[in-house]
Amino acid sequence: MPAPHALPDILAALETNAREIESYFAGLSRATFFSGNEHEWGPAEHLSHLTHAHERVARGFAAPEKLPPHERGRSRLFAEVCATYETRLAQVPAEQLRQNPLPPRLAAGVTQAEVVRAFAGASAKMRAAAGAWSEADCDSRAMPHPFLGWLSAREMLLFFVHHDRLHLAGVRRRIEAGAK
Repeated sequence: MPAPHALPDILAALETNAREIESYFAGLSRATFFSGNEHEWGPAEHLSHLTHAHERVARGFAAPEKLPPHERGRSRLFAEVCATYETRLAQVPAEQLRQNPLPPRLAAGVTQAEVVRAFAGASAKMRAAAGAWSEADCDSRAMPHPFLGWLSAREMLLFFVHHDRLHLAGVRRRIEAGAK
């Protein structure tokens, strides 16, 4: 898939990610899905984290008047956002990474289907809220990221395309490594 930049392409990439994530996580065994512990997130924790991140950004897109102007008024390309994130993430101390600003929140007794549905709903809500924006608005408003600082709204969406894929790939790697 070519790197997205126009809003419709970003939204399509986010929807593709969401469908793949929903399908993959719904297809895991219950034991595998809830295999996290206090030292390492399992699939349920990763999906809960993604859900809360999507919810937070959806609120920003739903209330653009509360977002400050973006200082550059233009957005970096997908590859630049990804490279900046990877570089910055490598510089964040391990202790700070463990204190994730959006930790998983799984209610006692929650089912796998409920966790997957919550992600699907949050992802759809974020895409719908962002879909109401113009291309110009995506470059002119800023949103805060805990490690990257202020991003344009477009850059935040591009970050989510990358972030969703990173979490899915990480869960897949962990499960495949455990199966060997």
